Parts: sequence; structure tokens; C-alpha cells
Amino acid sequence: MTEPLEVTSTVTLSPCEVEFRQTLLVTASLRDTYEHEIAKATAQLRRRNLRRQDLPERLLIELAESADLQYDAILTLLMNPLAAEAVRTNLRSLLESIAQVAFVLAKDAKRPVGTKHQRSICLSLSRARELEELYEDAYREKKSGKLSLTRARKTRALYESMHAAAGCPWQADPAAWPCRRRGGMHAKLPATERCAHQQNWPCRHRGNKPVLPHQLTRVTLEGLERRIWPRQKKRRSLLAMYTTGSVFAHSSLLAAVLQTTPAGLSTRAASSFADRYGWLFTAALLYGFFLRWLLAEHPQGDVRPLMAWELGFRRLPGVRDMLAGTLAQRCA
Repeated sequence: MTEPLEVTSTVTLSPCEVEFRQTLLVTASLRDTYEHEIAKATAQLRRRNLRRQDLPERLLIELAESADLQYDAILTLLMNPLAAEAVRTNLRSLLESIAQVAFVLAKDAKRPVGTKHQRSICLSLSRARELEELYEDAYREKKSGKLSLTRARKTRALYESMHAAAGCPWQADPAAWPCRRRGGMHAKLPATERCAHQQNWPCRHRGNKPVLPHQLTRVTLEGLERRIWPRQKKRRSLLAMYTTGSVFAHSSLLAAVLQTTPAGLSTRAASSFADRYGWLFTAALLYGFFLRWLLAEHPQGDVRPLMAWELGFRRLPGVRDMLAGTLAQRCA
């Protein structure tokens, strides 16, 4: 029988690194707080199986699973200062999940268009169309079987029928949209382009091409940014964190990570504590909002523990210094 291999580390962590890793552990506890509360609020819901047509519940659960995975990946990457820059890619995916939930629950608009049920069907239809197109391409290139494509087509057909039955809240008249932009640069736009929601509604088509789910993200983040930080003149730019093109995302990542040594070689640079705390704070804040939205959907949901967690998180030494702008002086 082979003896287990014992691995010992001789790396000595700095006090700031120890403090940051302790902060990571606290940040990971956000999920535990949420799961404890959601288990109490959804005891009856969890006893029945949700079908694809059970909207918006089924869609919200799928988006929550995606957000959970991205949040866990962000915390894991932030543990290593040489890999921390890669969280930009995961933040992009996390923002997409958050934006889609915000669209369904109308968290990005004061006067939403349609009902939660209608918006969830529109978004589900858009997601099903995109998935069907991906499987069609994979089938043509012999990378996927006929069964997967058939399932994707049935799912799309299901949401097409639900969409027809529920009715689409989209309207052709620009004046009917409460999100119409006025003044400034938007006053110069044609009337049909002043409401970005109207142009990017997920179940619609642009020309002969359907609107894809990710095209809704930038529109939703813009409205969400104003509602999350309504009193701040200098808001944290969610749009700046959301890099749309994969080529741009990867090239900017390499530009930030690689540095040239005096010998002319390229080597990876470690992220600063200020950057790591900034990404951690942004991810935790957005994920916290996301979980509170989901919990508030249930009559028995109590969001107060999550709000208390956020207040405690803001008081942690590293987070407090990062918000005050003094972290760089203490942790170079």
C-alpha cells in the first residue's frame, strides 16, 4: 500500500496576505447565510420538481447556479495574486447572470414593461434560440449528435408556444416605453432608438437575426448601476467591468498580467492588494444584491441577515481601508 505523500510549504505569508485570505473566508460565508435563509423560505417549493415551463422559478434557479459557479471561481482565483487578474473573465459571466435576473425581476427600471412571467418567457425563448443555433452548428461539424439538436429544437418550440400564449409585452411605438431616454446626447437619436430596452428586447429580431441574451446585458447594467448607487456622483462602472468581445478581454488581460524584465523576458506580474480587494468587494456586493433579489421573491424570505452580512463585510480592516483609499499605504 502506498503511503500518502506529505507536502509541506516553506512559503511565509505576509500579514497583509494572511488578512486578505481571512477576508476571503468571510466572503465565502455569504453563500452559507443565503442558503440558510432560502432553505426556510422555499421548503414547500423544493418538494416539487420544476419543469421548463415553470417560469420564472425554473429560469431563476438556472441563472443562480451559473452565478454561484462564477462567484466560487472568483474567490478561488483571488487567492493567488499571480492569477487574480483572470477574475475579469469570471466577472463578465457573473454580470451576465445578474443582468438577466435583474431584467426578469425588473430591478433595472422604475416602470417595468410586462410581467415577470412574460419577461421570463421572452428571455427563455432567446436563450433557447441561441442554444439551438449552437447545436445546429455543432451537428453540421459532427461535434454533436442528432439527439442534442432534437432536444434543443423541442425546448425552443415549447417557449415559442408559451410566448404566443402569454403575449409579448414589446411594443413598436417608442412613446409607449417608460425607459425612453430624454435630453443630452440621446435627444439627437431617432425616436426609435431612444429606448435601449426596446432595441434589445430578448425575444425580438434585428433584421433577420434574433437578439441574443448577452445583448441585453449592457442595457440592463446601465439601468442597474443607477438604481444600486442612486446617490453617488461617481458610481462604480459596471459597464467598464463588462468586456463584450472575447478578443479584447483576453488581450487586455495579457497586457495587465505580463511585464518585461530587464533581460527582455516576459513574466507574470502579481496583482496588488488594492486590485484584489476591489474585485472582491465588487463581486461580493453584486452577488449580495443578486441573492437578496432571489430571497425577496419568496413571501417567507428574510433579507435582513444578508444586509447584516454586508455591513459586517464593509467593516473588515482590508475592505475598510480599500474604501477609504489607504490600503496601498499599508499593503504595498
